[in-house]
Amino acid sequence: MDNQRGFFYYTIRRGDTIYKIANEFGSSIQRIIIANPGINIYNLNVGDKIIVPIGNVTRDDEYYNSSKLNNDLKALKMLYPFIQIIEIGRSVRGVQIQCVKIGVGTKEVSYNASFHANELITTNVLMRFIEEYARAFVNNDSINGHNAKKIYYNTTNYIVPLVNTDGVDLVTESIPIVDNTYINAQKIANNYPAISFPSGWKANIQGVDLNLQFPARMGRS
Repeated sequence: MDNQRGFFYYTIRRGDTIYKIANEFGSSIQRIIIANPGINIYNLNVGDKIIVPIGNVTRDDEYYNSSKLNNDLKALKMLYPFIQIIEIGRSVRGVQIQCVKIGVGTKEVSYNASFHANELITTNVLMRFIEEYARAFVNNDSINGHNAKKIYYNTTNYIVPLVNTDGVDLVTESIPIVDNTYINAQKIANNYPAISFPSGWKANIQGVDLNLQFPARMGRS
């Protein structure tokens, strides 16, 4: 077995069935079918490799940076091919800003996380939601008391789990301290000595607070 987080590659052996594999490794038949488009569950070929979903891709005990987010989104897309991942822009540093689209319904809902870099725990919340929703849809289960299939066919969710990629990379110390963007951010932070750096950083890498850039003037006359 070639293990990854949330799944592993399994080589079909003589006598294997989808039911046997799912039961042995605590997966489900439906999850295996979805993760392996085109598989003939009634004619498994000895020696072929398949993806067996197990456990979770996402974790609550690790903060996300842009690289980890990209890896986990790729894994979720592999396990749940009906998820669409769309690049909606690039950060100052040229890092992808990614949107996850789930559902086909006419009602459209947007979820976004980590506008403020030091509020990066919100990214973990949305990533876990994506995974739990996708799994519930596959297994015909409910999520928070609501049938996942009904949500999927009535609603289209657009989820941006990491809006402020550069800021979060700074807070998680994923940008080398010798990098010019880190050095410039530190110069900005020096003007606010009461705020710890980089852990207290809220803005994007240029010091712009993304959460204050909406022109809608909501709540104002």
